Amino acid sequence: MKRTGFLLILIAYSLTVFGQSTDNEPRSKNDVSFDQNSYFILGMLSMTLKYPEKLELNNFNQKGFMIGNKKNSKNIDEINFSDHLIFSINIGSENSFGFSMNDNVLKYSTTTGLLFDTVKHYTGFVNLVSYNVNVELINNIPIINRRIIGGVAVTFFNIGGNVTYLAGGKYDKKFIGAIDLLPFYMQIYGKLALKNATFGIGLLYNPYSFAEYRFGPKEFMGEYSGVKLSSSMYNKFMVQIYLNLH
Repeated sequence: MKRTGFLLILIAYSLTVFGQSTDNEPRSKNDVSFDQNSYFILGMLSMTLKYPEKLELNNFNQKGFMIGNKKNSKNIDEINFSDHLIFSINIGSENSFGFSMNDNVLKYSTTTGLLFDTVKHYTGFVNLVSYNVNVELINNIPIINRRIIGGVAVTFFNIGGNVTYLAGGKYDKKFIGAIDLLPFYMQIYGKLALKNATFGIGLLYNPYSFAEYRFGPKEFMGEYSGVKLSSSMYNKFMVQIYLNLH
């Protein structure tokens, strides 16, 4: 029943995003203006959790999925190299969420020695409001009236966070996580605009955070909790598929 409800929400969300576009009028045959479409994105997620150093545990990787939508909200500038080739600088926006899970063995110090428990990790993330600066090279192929778009983006603002639910062991039913304050996301992507649809593929890498707030049980987190600078508790890597139906 829960799976059915989730699938219905996913389908409704997808159909809503597919139909969105900020274009008010159809493009002319030679229009190579910046890409204003709103894209539904679906991707594979690899998330690495970094444990507190006092636990003496290796970084832990989880696999899952992500879903969301993104678009260019504002064009900053354009450089026209020709009638069919434009270099575009934009402000992009995105909202998305994802889920991953895996098992890991945690060790604890006790009066009788070390105790080892297999703990299931359920991790989710959400980006409620996210903005990036991106540059795109847009090439219009006049003979067939199709466009190829390549882009690179860097996220500079995000309201969101990550949370992990621990099931089993000493910290059973406990939550740990990190709230994004100033994360650093890098993206690279390519898109092909056809007559009635635009498809694309991209990579997103979150190797670092300028600032984040970490939380969790004191006996688990210790000095690892609180506001931390120039580090990250979670790292993400995503392979994303873009889709817009005109």
